Amino acid sequence: MGLSFSYNSQERSNAIRGITGEYFSALDALGNVPTSAAGYTFAGKTPALVRTDPAISFDWGNGQLVPALPGDYVMGRWTGFLTARPAPTASGSVTTTGRDCG
Repeated sequence: MGLSFSYNSQERSNAIRGITGEYFSALDALGNVPTSAAGYTFAGKTPALVRTDPAISFDWGNGQLVPALPGDYVMGRWTGFLTARPAPTASGSVTTTGRDCG
């Protein structure tokens, strides 16, 4: 998937650590692959999996995340709070790539 974040909560020590991940099939109700970027939407979709991820860093290779999702055309949405560590210099960047379409 090419997306990597690490998560470190500053909350109480017995708190659940992680960020909530919701995973959806990008296929339409008939099993068709979206033909444009507009087809990749969460609108009207129910997540096939909801879990707490300690980090957003995955390599599923040729496998599936879970049997309820296809091997390709999967969308993920994460909610929670991230706290960035202080950078050693005054500049920094975050680079993400998040599309895996087979």
